[in-house]
Amino acid sequence: MTQSPFRGNRGLASLVEEFAAQQCCDPHDHVYGLLGLLGEETTLAIDYNGDMELLFWQVLTLTHQQASAVATSDRRDSYEWNLETLLDILNLRLEDIFAHQALQRRIAQDRFAVEMEEQ
Repeated sequence: MTQSPFRGNRGLASLVEEFAAQQCCDPHDHVYGLLGLLGEETTLAIDYNGDMELLFWQVLTLTHQQASAVATSDRRDSYEWNLETLLDILNLRLEDIFAHQALQRRIAQDRFAVEMEEQ
């Protein structure tokens, strides 16, 4: 069996960037359709009923975790990306992210957790 050239050597950010121009009936597929190419377990739960704003935050969180786990800077580049691409494929505007009530609470909780760890 031939292994995918994408599997295990790329971050989600790199895959989303590469496949952003592909047509999807549901914007969720721009992310969920690529999870199998990661070649690793992911904490990203597939939820087609979930808000796009929350999916945006989950993707950013997962990408940050992946980048943090990579030791060398040359490989780290495949985990960095342009946020405009992610907003575009999820049919979002930055204003949507900041206006989302549940996401505001989640971001506040994440900041609080970081502050608690630093103390």
